[in-house]
Amino acid sequence: MATETAGVQSPHAGHGAWGWSAGGPGLKLSLIAAQIGISAALAALWAAGTATGVVDTAVLPPVETVGWQIGAVLERPEFYAAVGNTLFDALRGLLIATVFGVPTGIFIGMFQGVDNATRMVIDFGRSFPVIALLPILVLLFGATAVMKVVAISIACFFPILIQTIYGARRLEPTIVDTTRSYRIPAHLRFFKVLLPAAGPYIATGLRIATTVSILVSVGVEIVSLTPGMGREIALSRSYNETSTTFAYIFYAGLLGVLLTFLWDRLEGRLLAWHHRAGQVGADICSLQGIHQKTCICPLIAGDDMGMIVYPRLASCHECNRRLTCSQILAIFRNQ
Repeated sequence: MATETAGVQSPHAGHGAWGWSAGGPGLKLSLIAAQIGISAALAALWAAGTATGVVDTAVLPPVETVGWQIGAVLERPEFYAAVGNTLFDALRGLLIATVFGVPTGIFIGMFQGVDNATRMVIDFGRSFPVIALLPILVLLFGATAVMKVVAISIACFFPILIQTIYGARRLEPTIVDTTRSYRIPAHLRFFKVLLPAAGPYIATGLRIATTVSILVSVGVEIVSLTPGMGREIALSRSYNETSTTFAYIFYAGLLGVLLTFLWDRLEGRLLAWHHRAGQVGADICSLQGIHQKTCICPLIAGDDMGMIVYPRLASCHECNRRLTCSQILAIFRNQ
């Protein structure tokens, strides 16, 4: 599955060949400069196309006209209502998809038989275009915000579900055997072992679903004319206000970028242990004399009495196989 591999490493990580290595002092400046340069190049290409007549200005207005309109729409009262409707419905759909997608994905990932039985249905569901369901959803709910939220929930459900399944399957057999050997209660295994182990993959699914929620929200609004930014895009295009259309498109994209940025910051706080593990690399950490590598699997750790477990940086698979019961018990006692 194409979306599954994103849980291991961010697609924007590790650009060492360009001098943007993670943690480098010039990372942010180099990245910002490159992004500004690419944006300026695209704007120059746009301006050149309209100035030379290669592009019809009735279809693609001049860049300076669109730039002026981007500021002008901020004075319209309907702009803020449209942004609020789009954002509110997108977040509602994302929340519903998360509530159903994460537990379902963990349950499917825990049992290989269930995974095999549901694989064809999941592959069909994630490949089915949500826009094709709009006629049925309109018949059921009408052209309302409820219909839009249902469409967003369906579209966001499958990225979260697939990433959660993949994360639940990634739990090391050694960790599973350890929790069973020490008879850790099932609810602690779920909340303190399985859920943190799948956390990075769930976060990737949520990052994908965050962008999808805005895309689907705007798309449904354009088709059904439900209140939101998509409705303003459709109306401005029907009134032949092409520059206003592009202004709303710009703010719709900016809204998606802002949500992704906020989620990345929240993910950095919630999964700080995961990011620290990725930065360790091939360093040698002192944990009962075990050589630490780039593995990010959680290791069971806690106290002797309550056996409260939480994720810790684990050794690589080869080192993990050399852990004896006495070493694991010593790790528990020394936390």
